[in-house]
Amino acid sequence: MLKAHLSHYKECPIEIVSSYKEIDGNKIRDIFFCNSSGQLQGISEQHFNFQCGITMEVRMNAERNPYGTIEYEYDASGEISIIRERTPDGKTISEEHLDN
Repeated sequence: MLKAHLSHYKECPIEIVSSYKEIDGNKIRDIFFCNSSGQLQGISEQHFNFQCGITMEVRMNAERNPYGTIEYEYDASGEISIIRERTPDGKTISEEHLDN
């Protein structure tokens, strides 16, 4: 699969997206980031609400140790209005307010 991806897209790293799983009423999927040799480099665990809007992304290394979280807030029209990046202990690194 990796060789086929490289020959077609000519780019690395690759991303492998899992199907959704439901945990405690939340939809969650994983994205696995691999280098050109197929070695796992990191994982993004994405959480979605029932409207399929992403609410949170937990970024982890290959051993599933979290190193950061991205939170998404939506306005009344359903558009992303705030993107917030936090450390694993909850400290805010950055917060971006989007003009929709």
